[in-house]
Amino acid sequence: MMQRLFKVLMWLFLLCVFLFSVIFSFFNTQSVVVSLGFIDVAPLPLAVWILGAFACGGILGLVLTAGSLRSLRARRESNKLHSKIADLEARLAKSNQD
Repeated sequence: MMQRLFKVLMWLFLLCVFLFSVIFSFFNTQSVVVSLGFIDVAPLPLAVWILGAFACGGILGLVLTAGSLRSLRARRESNKLHSKIADLEARLAKSNQD
């Protein structure tokens, strides 16, 4: 039940971000030249630059987070296995005493 509510809220949030992006793009059509030091990039609408930077930041965040999530998942699995080993060792020691 809680997962379903979370999914609905996530989709609602993504829909709001999408609608905001469309509205933002509609009102920010003035072309802007971006200078990267010695290189001037072709003029594109302001919305393209801002939404592009937002998208690049999101992708970079996902890439950087993926490694830490994988590490967290491996650590959690390791902890589960260690607790199972400790439980089995305790049961083995108890059965040897009997």
